[in-house]
Parts: sequence; structure tokens; C-alpha cells
Amino acid sequence: MNTEQLEKAKKTYGYAMTITLKGNKLLVAKDGYITDNQTDITAKKKFGEFNGFFYQFTKKGYINELIAVIKAISEVEAVIA
Repeated sequence: MNTEQLEKAKKTYGYAMTITLKGNKLLVAKDGYITDNQTDITAKKKFGEFNGFFYQFTKKGYINELIAVIKAISEVEAVIA
């Protein structure tokens, strides 16, 4: 994860939830975290993968929030020629 992805997430969801970058993990409020390295996942049950990113959640109800943040950081911005 990098600061560009952090800024995209904050631009989209920063008003609604706290998003920070800690090492290679994008921490999303108290919902869990997102990473691009599967070895960062420590849970045996509460994790998943979406669009090439891995996430670990604290409660099952938080999966949608984590996936929404992944969608926001993985969107490719259109280049106008």
C-alpha cells in the first residue's frame, strides 16, 4: 500500500471514517485493514480478497466497507488527451 492509495481513500471516505497507513496496511476505522501482500493477513477466518487486494475484518458486517474502500483505491482515473 502507498500514500497515493491512502489519499484516494481519504478523498472518497475520509469524512465518514478514519483511514490511515501503517507500514504496508491501510487501516480502515475499526473495521479492519487492507493490504496488497497476502502474508500480512494474520486471521484464520476473518479475511478475504477483492480486486487483487486482501482484507482482514473485525466483524462480518464490515466487509462491505472494506470492499468499498478497495473499489475507491483501485479505480483507474481517466487520462484526457
